[in-house]
Amino acid sequence: MATVAAYRAGSRLARLAPRRLNPAAAAAAGLVAAVASPHKRALVRRNLERVLGRSMGRAEARRRVAAAFGWYARYYIESFQLAGLGTDAIDAGLTYEGYEPVERAARSGLGPILVMPHLGSWEWGAWWLALVPEMKVTAVVEPLDPPEVFEWFMSFRERLGMNVIPLGPDAGRQVMAAVRRGDVVCLLADRDVGGGGVPVDFFGERTRLPAGPALMALRTGAPLLPAAVYWRGRRRHGVVKAAIDTQRRGSIRDDVARVTQDCARALEDLIRAAPEQWHLMSPNWPSDYRAIGRPVPEGLRDLATPDAQPLIDAQPLTPGRSRRGSPEGKARRPSLGPMRIGIVCPYSLTVPGGVQTQVLALARALRRKGYDTRVLGPCDGPPPDPGVTALGASIPTISNGSIAPIAPDPSCQLRLIRALRDEDFDVIHLHEPLAPGPTMTALLTKPAPLIGTFHAAGRSLAYDWLPAATRFLAGRLDDRVAVSPAARDMARDALGGDYTLAFNGIELSRYREAAGVPTAEPTIVFLGRHEPRKGLEVLLEALNELPGSVRLWIAGEGPETARLRARSAGDPRIEWLGVVTDTEKVARIAGADVFCAPSLHGESFGVVLLEALAAGTSVVASDLPGYRNVVRPGRDALLVPPGDAEALAGAIRLALDDTEGSAARAAAGHDRADEFSMDRLADLYLDRYQRIARSSVSGRVDGAAAEVEGHSPRTPLLGVLGRGGWTGKLGKTGSR
Repeated sequence: MATVAAYRAGSRLARLAPRRLNPAAAAAAGLVAAVASPHKRALVRRNLERVLGRSMGRAEARRRVAAAFGWYARYYIESFQLAGLGTDAIDAGLTYEGYEPVERAARSGLGPILVMPHLGSWEWGAWWLALVPEMKVTAVVEPLDPPEVFEWFMSFRERLGMNVIPLGPDAGRQVMAAVRRGDVVCLLADRDVGGGGVPVDFFGERTRLPAGPALMALRTGAPLLPAAVYWRGRRRHGVVKAAIDTQRRGSIRDDVARVTQDCARALEDLIRAAPEQWHLMSPNWPSDYRAIGRPVPEGLRDLATPDAQPLIDAQPLTPGRSRRGSPEGKARRPSLGPMRIGIVCPYSLTVPGGVQTQVLALARALRRKGYDTRVLGPCDGPPPDPGVTALGASIPTISNGSIAPIAPDPSCQLRLIRALRDEDFDVIHLHEPLAPGPTMTALLTKPAPLIGTFHAAGRSLAYDWLPAATRFLAGRLDDRVAVSPAARDMARDALGGDYTLAFNGIELSRYREAAGVPTAEPTIVFLGRHEPRKGLEVLLEALNELPGSVRLWIAGEGPETARLRARSAGDPRIEWLGVVTDTEKVARIAGADVFCAPSLHGESFGVVLLEALAAGTSVVASDLPGYRNVVRPGRDALLVPPGDAEALAGAIRLALDDTEGSAARAAAGHDRADEFSMDRLADLYLDRYQRIARSSVSGRVDGAAAEVEGHSPRTPLLGVLGRGGWTGKLGKTGSR
């Protein structure tokens, strides 16, 4: 019943929408359907290449397949609108040629049989026949599952003026009666639904087409007229071709075979006039079934001879997964080689943030290793890197006590869908996969194997309020990674599943080779959004306990900027930097004596602490689980209780005054940072990419010992979380 309700809702929505929007709405709906229907996309491409008589290049295939899905969506939109259109609108929307034989036959009392392909807007033509010349129209249709949907379509078409006959044992008798009472009979004849069709050559390959049109014409003497209704701009154009020769020449069996083959040739000519408008999206030849990994039906097995070569190599394909991102009939490479990798970020790439930094740096590292990598995400300005596809502007949204610059708007999702189709990635890496916007859309459409990295720690309202939906979406991932134990626990408790522990990486050379901003006095640097969670107010209180010679750089902005600036107005030791570029951020970290991270909660992984360690800057931070993932208290950094301004001031003073201790921590921090190299993280992710690209989508990559359709158990990646903190290695954790 939910399916019926969806069709009814779609019908109502289509009738309410202005008809001038049909082309744009159809293009958008078709794009979504194309990405979400990999098997149909593969079959459409195969059909197009049959019609063209040649293979298409990647760019041409994308363009033509997208157009085919767009026309298919327009067919549905216009069909839903038909019941609300008057006779004048129907008449004005159709031009025609070759109509006279239809009219003559109907007037003679022996109705014509229109043999038609699944092409264009045939129902508009049928509705026109019923309304304008006021003819009786009968159509034979294929039953659908569930029965409620078929009953709804039956009543819908009957409201359009058609007499609808379900395909079945009694269909022949009913069609014969319709012809003899003078009805115009419309038979879609480019696919054998019943399984008892006649073998024919159809677009250069043997298959079966229905015998009904030929048999009815031969038995009744009714004219058999090939016909189609095409779109031409905003109007439709009906074409009726010359009648097929149905004179008796031999046995009924031989005549049916001859006439059916002539029908196949006529259908080929009709389809060649507008290949993209042919919306046959079910397997129709023996090679089609092989191409999508289905067994060839018994009725076609005798036609599936070894010497019948399909236009496209038949490769077994799994739904939602293929070579080059979508199963469009392309042969797989014998070796994966350098993959095309897509990385999707839900947050604006032009707004400073931890996830954004990781995404861009990982992409740069992968490119340095020779892998074609592109980042897709919202941007509030020019893309920050050459390898970025901007998906539109972000919408600031409250999340985890912060403001997340996400992009859940429809225009962003359509740009993403189009980009994923055009880029044709081998693997797609989603950071924060359940964030509203592009990562969630990529989960829904799933054009290629997906790996998701979970960054957030704490609590998610979406996980609490929509547990079934979030678990369903997470289940579409082929591999799950968490950047910290806290992030893992949050995701695992809410979503279930297995998670590989990874780490956030840093580009070591950028910090070690950076020229720091020169300073004349001891200097502290704070980087972060000005909001309660980041603890800036605690740092300002601590500054009051420090000597007057100490300087403080404050980078970033936020909802508390104005209040905190007013509170500290007149303090010459503080320099408010505002939002800084990534280059200036590195220079400030390298130039400061102390990097201070006084956060109160909600930190999953302290990558910014690693950046300071790589730059050789002393680190003072709150003692949070997320920060303990990367620094070892007293060895690499000084940690203090969150919110304790007095303890924070004491730790900063120690870092500034104890030069010997600071030097020892800096040396240990240098070695610690090496463990979190972005190049090393890229190698670890590449291992995951290779695994999911080779494995079945239905089996989640285990990383330890997983058996996935035809693959032997895999050697686990080594890595544990020891008592001293994060080891900087990937480790596997099981579900609870």
